Amino acid sequence: MRRTLLAVLLASLIWAPARAERFDSGWRRIAANALADLDLVGGDVRVNNLIVAPEREAETRQKPEQLATYVFSLSAVKRAAGTRSAFVQVVGMTAGGVPTVMSIIAINFGDTDTNRLRTDTHRFPAFPKEVEQTADYFVRLIIQ
Repeated sequence: MRRTLLAVLLASLIWAPARAERFDSGWRRIAANALADLDLVGGDVRVNNLIVAPEREAETRQKPEQLATYVFSLSAVKRAAGTRSAFVQVVGMTAGGVPTVMSIIAINFGDTDTNRLRTDTHRFPAFPKEVEQTADYFVRLIIQ
Protein backbone atom coordinates (compact mmCIF):
# COMPACT_ATOMS: atom_id res chain seq x y z
CA MET A 1 0.00 0.00 0.00
CA ARG A 2 2.78 2.43 0.93
CA ARG A 3 4.68 1.63 -2.27
CA THR A 4 1.59 2.27 -4.37
CA LEU A 5 0.95 5.59 -2.63
CA LEU A 6 4.61 6.56 -3.04
CA ALA A 7 4.52 5.60 -6.74
CA VAL A 8 1.40 7.73 -7.33
CA LEU A 9 2.94 10.68 -5.47
CA LEU A 10 6.17 10.35 -7.46
CA ALA A 11 4.27 10.13 -10.75
CA SER A 12 2.31 13.29 -9.95
CA LEU A 13 5.54 15.15 -9.21
CA ILE A 14 7.04 14.03 -12.51
CA TRP A 15 3.98 15.17 -14.51
CA ALA A 16 3.66 18.56 -12.75
CA PRO A 17 6.54 20.33 -14.56
CA ALA A 18 5.40 18.99 -17.94
CA ARG A 19 1.91 20.47 -17.42
CA ALA A 20 3.13 23.83 -16.12
CA GLU A 21 3.25 25.42 -19.56
CA ARG A 22 1.41 23.86 -22.48
CA PHE A 23 2.15 26.59 -25.03
CA ASP A 24 4.04 29.88 -25.39
CA SER A 25 3.64 31.73 -28.68
CA GLY A 26 6.58 34.00 -27.96
CA TRP A 27 6.23 37.67 -28.80
CA ARG A 28 4.52 38.28 -32.15
CA ARG A 29 4.81 41.64 -33.86
CA ILE A 30 1.73 42.88 -35.70
CA ALA A 31 0.87 46.21 -37.31
CA ALA A 32 -1.55 48.30 -35.26
CA ASN A 33 -4.19 48.25 -38.00
CA ALA A 34 -4.00 44.41 -38.27
CA LEU A 35 -4.45 43.53 -34.58
CA ALA A 36 -8.09 42.47 -35.04
CA ASP A 37 -7.00 39.98 -37.74
CA LEU A 38 -4.50 38.17 -35.50
CA ASP A 39 -5.38 34.54 -34.76
CA LEU A 40 -3.29 32.72 -32.13
CA VAL A 41 -3.66 28.96 -31.67
CA GLY A 42 -1.83 26.70 -29.24
CA GLY A 43 -2.32 24.41 -26.25
CA ASP A 44 -5.82 23.53 -27.52
CA VAL A 45 -6.91 27.20 -27.24
CA ARG A 46 -7.68 29.67 -30.03
CA VAL A 47 -7.54 33.43 -29.35
CA ASN A 48 -8.72 36.07 -31.82
CA ASN A 49 -10.71 39.31 -32.22
CA LEU A 50 -8.09 41.31 -30.30
CA ILE A 51 -9.01 44.99 -29.97
CA VAL A 52 -7.39 47.99 -28.28
CA ALA A 53 -9.76 50.97 -28.40
CA PRO A 54 -11.02 53.88 -26.34
CA GLU A 55 -14.00 53.08 -24.14
CA ARG A 56 -15.71 56.34 -25.14
CA GLU A 57 -14.37 57.31 -28.54
CA ALA A 58 -16.19 60.64 -28.92
CA GLU A 59 -14.87 61.99 -25.60
CA THR A 60 -11.37 60.71 -26.33
CA ARG A 61 -11.23 62.55 -29.68
CA GLN A 62 -12.36 65.80 -28.07
CA LYS A 63 -9.69 65.68 -25.34
CA PRO A 64 -6.53 63.95 -26.70
CA GLU A 65 -4.37 65.55 -23.97
CA GLN A 66 -6.40 64.07 -21.10
CA LEU A 67 -6.08 60.59 -19.66
CA ALA A 68 -8.80 58.30 -21.04
CA THR A 69 -9.99 54.77 -20.43
CA TYR A 70 -9.06 52.23 -23.10
CA VAL A 71 -10.14 48.60 -23.44
CA PHE A 72 -8.22 45.54 -24.49
CA SER A 73 -10.70 42.88 -25.59
CA LEU A 74 -10.49 39.39 -27.11
CA SER A 75 -12.31 36.12 -27.78
CA ALA A 76 -11.05 32.65 -26.87
CA VAL A 77 -12.19 29.05 -27.38
CA LYS A 78 -10.83 25.91 -25.72
CA ARG A 79 -10.91 23.00 -28.16
CA ALA A 80 -10.14 19.98 -25.95
CA ALA A 81 -11.13 18.52 -22.60
CA GLY A 82 -9.27 19.55 -19.47
CA THR A 83 -8.70 22.79 -17.63
CA ARG A 84 -6.69 25.57 -19.27
CA SER A 85 -5.60 29.09 -18.38
CA ALA A 86 -4.87 31.49 -21.22
CA PHE A 87 -2.77 34.60 -20.61
CA VAL A 88 -2.66 37.18 -23.41
CA GLN A 89 -0.23 40.08 -23.16
CA VAL A 90 -0.20 43.08 -25.49
CA VAL A 91 2.31 45.94 -25.69
CA GLY A 92 1.95 48.84 -28.12
CA MET A 93 5.08 50.52 -29.50
CA THR A 94 5.75 53.63 -31.58
CA ALA A 95 7.90 53.42 -34.71
CA GLY A 96 10.78 54.65 -32.52
CA GLY A 97 10.37 51.80 -30.04
CA VAL A 98 8.66 53.75 -27.24
CA PRO A 99 5.91 51.82 -25.40
CA THR A 100 2.43 53.33 -25.67
CA VAL A 101 0.11 50.80 -23.99
CA MET A 102 0.40 47.56 -22.05
CA SER A 103 -2.32 45.16 -20.94
CA ILE A 104 -2.90 41.52 -20.00
CA ILE A 105 -5.98 39.31 -19.92
CA ALA A 106 -6.25 35.95 -18.17
CA ILE A 107 -9.07 33.55 -19.05
CA ASN A 108 -9.62 30.32 -17.12
CA PHE A 109 -11.43 27.42 -18.78
CA GLY A 110 -13.03 24.68 -16.71
CA ASP A 111 -13.00 21.02 -17.65
CA THR A 112 -16.43 21.25 -19.30
CA ASP A 113 -15.83 24.47 -21.29
CA THR A 114 -14.88 22.67 -24.53
CA ASN A 115 -15.83 24.62 -27.69
CA ARG A 116 -17.42 27.39 -25.62
CA LEU A 117 -16.66 30.96 -26.71
CA ARG A 118 -15.33 33.19 -23.95
CA THR A 119 -14.73 36.93 -24.19
CA ASP A 120 -12.93 39.20 -21.79
CA THR A 121 -12.03 42.86 -21.53
CA HIS A 122 -9.41 44.74 -19.55
CA ARG A 123 -9.76 48.49 -18.98
CA PHE A 124 -6.68 50.67 -18.52
CA PRO A 125 -5.79 54.38 -18.55
CA ALA A 126 -3.79 55.90 -21.40
CA PHE A 127 -3.25 59.22 -23.14
CA PRO A 128 -5.02 59.27 -26.54
CA LYS A 129 -2.20 61.17 -28.26
CA GLU A 130 0.25 58.44 -27.17
CA VAL A 131 -2.02 55.56 -28.20
CA GLU A 132 -2.51 57.15 -31.64
CA GLN A 133 1.26 56.90 -32.16
CA THR A 134 1.18 53.09 -31.81
CA ALA A 135 2.74 51.61 -34.96
CA ASP A 136 2.94 47.97 -33.88
CA TYR A 137 1.65 45.68 -31.17
CA PHE A 138 3.63 42.87 -29.61
CA VAL A 139 1.34 40.04 -28.52
CA ARG A 140 2.12 36.91 -26.51
CA LEU A 141 -0.14 33.94 -25.66
CA ILE A 142 0.74 31.56 -22.82
CA ILE A 143 -1.41 28.51 -22.09
CA GLN A 144 -1.14 26.61 -18.83
